[in-house]
Amino acid sequence: MRRPNEEQREILFHTMPNLISTNESTREPLLIYLTGPAGSSKTFEIKGIMEIYNRFSDTDGIFNAYIACASTGKAAKAMGGSTVHSALSISFSRIMPLNIEKAHQYRTLFKFVKVLIIDEVSMVSAELLEQINTRLKQITGLFTNILED
Repeated sequence: MRRPNEEQREILFHTMPNLISTNESTREPLLIYLTGPAGSSKTFEIKGIMEIYNRFSDTDGIFNAYIACASTGKAAKAMGGSTVHSALSISFSRIMPLNIEKAHQYRTLFKFVKVLIIDEVSMVSAELLEQINTRLKQITGLFTNILED
C-alpha cells in the first residue's frame, strides 16, 4: 500500500482525536466531507480512515469499528463495503421497521461501530439521508435528526 501525501496525512491525523477521546457521551461527532475529482485518491483516503478506526478501536480485531457503504454498487465494491441500502436494510421505495431479530443483529454490530462511511455521498438524495437517519435512530437511539432546518 502506498503512503499518504501531506494533505491525506492531515485528514488522517484529524480523525485521531475523535478516537482517543475516552468519554463517548461528550465526544463531538466527526463529520468529514471528502471531495475531489475522479482519480484524486478519495477511496484511498477512506480506506486509511477505516484502518485507523480499526487499529485504535477496542474491538481486538474481532469486529470492524466502521461500516463502509456507498451510494452505488461500483463505489461499494471499490472500497470493500456494500451499498447504503443493503448495509442498513433500506428498500428503494421506503424504510420498513426492523423485526426484533434484525434489530438485535444490528444493535450487536453497532455496539462496536464508531464511524459510518458513505462513499459517493453526493449521489445520496435527501430522502435517502432521512432514511439512513431513521434507521440509525432505530438501531442505536443515539442519532438526532440530521436534516433539521
